[in-house]
Amino acid sequence: GDVKLGTVTVVLPAPEPEPEPEPGPMDAFIDVPVSVHNRGTDKALCTLHNSGDSAYKGNQEQVIQFDYYGNSTQNWRFEPVGDGLFRIINTFDNRALCTLHNSDDSGYAGNMEEVILYDYYGNSTQHWAVVPVDGGFAILNAHDGRALCTENLVSSPNYKGNQEPMILYDFEEGDLTMVWDLELQ
Repeated sequence: GDVKLGTVTVVLPAPEPEPEPEPGPMDAFIDVPVSVHNRGTDKALCTLHNSGDSAYKGNQEQVIQFDYYGNSTQNWRFEPVGDGLFRIINTFDNRALCTLHNSDDSGYAGNMEEVILYDYYGNSTQHWAVVPVDGGFAILNAHDGRALCTENLVSSPNYKGNQEPMILYDFEEGDLTMVWDLELQ
């Protein structure tokens, strides 16, 4: 605005507009259905039982990988919870990706901790950092920074392919079972 000083008018320059923030690597994937594909196996993150299976447990349903075929149990929403973290919600029944044991549970295993679905209640084991790596993303649990990955390496004789369980493990550079690609659905 203008400021009058006696009989002199001083015209002040308009403030510079704030620059638009650069889009982040996750911006296109926030609050929309996405499928989550393991880079090392090309299989999709999903639940053990699909939406039409009467054995589906809801809370404590095991999270596995399986060939993508479009079932709602294979689609997820990344919802911001603050501090750059997300809750990852299954689109079938709106339950959150989390660990079998929460952060207060002495049974929490750290490495090899099983990943399940559970009603969202805000525990740090239900929050995830999604970090760009190798052209995809590492999905790291906010409780201790361990990475979402397959229980067994593809080269292991114990690797199951379809129905391979998901666990947490210390992130290892170059292990493609710890790298995930996101696809809009």
